[in-house]
Amino acid sequence: MVWEFDPAHTSAQFAVRHLGIMTVRGHMNLVRGQLETEGEMPTKAEVALDPKSIDTREPNRDTHLRSPDFLLADQHPEIVFKSTGISGRRDSLKIVGELTIRGITKPVELTGEMTPVISDHRGLPRFGVSVETTIDRKEFGMEWNHLVDNALMVGDQVKISVEGEVFQPQ
Repeated sequence: MVWEFDPAHTSAQFAVRHLGIMTVRGHMNLVRGQLETEGEMPTKAEVALDPKSIDTREPNRDTHLRSPDFLLADQHPEIVFKSTGISGRRDSLKIVGELTIRGITKPVELTGEMTPVISDHRGLPRFGVSVETTIDRKEFGMEWNHLVDNALMVGDQVKISVEGEVFQPQ
């Protein structure tokens, strides 16, 4: 069965250390994706994020993150995850797959959970999905950094999480 992520009820966030003293958080405003299931369990997942929709609540930082120093958003209009295997239970999923950022594809593992299927206000089935992973941004060609008072401006590890509701398209 094919399910689609509801854009109005789906979000993708990221978090990275700034100067080693605090965590900067942001999100992508445009997220789309599909999930396939057999019975109660997912068998395939694909999610795409629009890097031009990045929002950290700081316009200058957002512009820099879209630039060639980081996401190279003009040349690579999507960040894409495609699963290659899914295991576990609804409350403890392990999803392995390939993540592509800036045209560079690397294997990643996501962990997360799915809620039970419910009927929404129109009587249509939907459920929630929540997954997360941590990547090394340098593996995806995002090498830019700056030393400030013996601290790197941007941490290498980036935590990514996606949370959303999926529904069956009519």
